[in-house]
Amino acid sequence: MTHDSITVSSKGKAVYDIPAKRIVLEYPELSGRPEVCMSQTNDGYIWAAIGFNTGQQGSLEHINQERIFYSSTRGESWQSTPISPTGHRRMCGFTILSDDTFLITVGKDRRQTESNELQLYSSNNRGDTWKLISTITADPYEHIAGSFESITETNLGTVLLPAVRHSEDGLNEPKSHVLFRSENRGSTWQDPLVTFNDVYEPHIIQLHSGKLLGAFRYQRGALQNESSDGLQAMGAGPLKPVKNIPGSGQFVFKHVFVADSFDDGLTWNNLRPAKTKEGVPLVEYGQCHGQLTQINDGRIVLVHDSRYPYEQAETVARVSQDDGNTWMEEAFHITEGHGYPASTSLSDNTLITVTGTTIFDPQARLIGNWKVEAVIWQLPF
Repeated sequence: MTHDSITVSSKGKAVYDIPAKRIVLEYPELSGRPEVCMSQTNDGYIWAAIGFNTGQQGSLEHINQERIFYSSTRGESWQSTPISPTGHRRMCGFTILSDDTFLITVGKDRRQTESNELQLYSSNNRGDTWKLISTITADPYEHIAGSFESITETNLGTVLLPAVRHSEDGLNEPKSHVLFRSENRGSTWQDPLVTFNDVYEPHIIQLHSGKLLGAFRYQRGALQNESSDGLQAMGAGPLKPVKNIPGSGQFVFKHVFVADSFDDGLTWNNLRPAKTKEGVPLVEYGQCHGQLTQINDGRIVLVHDSRYPYEQAETVARVSQDDGNTWMEEAFHITEGHGYPASTSLSDNTLITVTGTTIFDPQARLIGNWKVEAVIWQLPF
């Protein structure tokens, strides 16, 4: 990988480079790991809403420092504006609806560990002003969390909003992930529907075929009846603790799985690792925030972070040619550093990926400043 290229590897070995253009986004207020959601308006503007996690040496005391970056030049240049409704609260999702309405979800106060509600704001003037349109409480649970997840509008006009709910007495139990559904663009919400246990941070898109494909962070320990062979066939991580890999030995899965819905998100099926046609799992432990986009020719691109070892962190992309059922062996090494990535695609199949590029040392200490950049690139095949 160089400033003007992306390295492509196969089976762990670099095989060739492809051209890329990198644009550093001016974001002096950034004080935590960048987390990105992307969308486009009908006039072709590209939008990247960037929030940030205040853990891992991030700053707790900041107000209105989330930003929406936008580009009218195919990602070549960017401007930005603050996202005003957040204050001390954390933005945890963003999308643009088909009529160019902006939606964001706002979660817990950064100075608190838990929240009892999520707030949904809309903007009809591209983020200049925002209006609170609905609130989702944790009831009947004590807490509700949104951990930088997608908001999805389906072809039927349904808006899907993901969340995790739990109570203090259930902290050691599997956490059920749910989708709230709205038929009126987020003004009111139906009772939530369970997707899977032990999943977080979903990103859901609707494919050209009509199927919904979701990328989920799947995180759990080994079950009593699971064999080591069975775990390895699913791409499980270290079964024993490994130095400088948090959670190893406790969790065997902490990475991206995918799943399908064929009924507008009402039910979800086949939670599975991303595998090749030969059945080889590709995504590893610690590669745990996935985002999906489908380009015009039908191929699907999954981008995710790869956070361990800390000093070797990077953003990686994988490609599927069959609606996310199997994935190609090639890995595209988009950027170095830490961040939650997102991509969008243009009509000529150009991809624009926005992600954090913050460097850590082996003990997860920040080196330099928090950084985020846009990468413009195309698949080579």
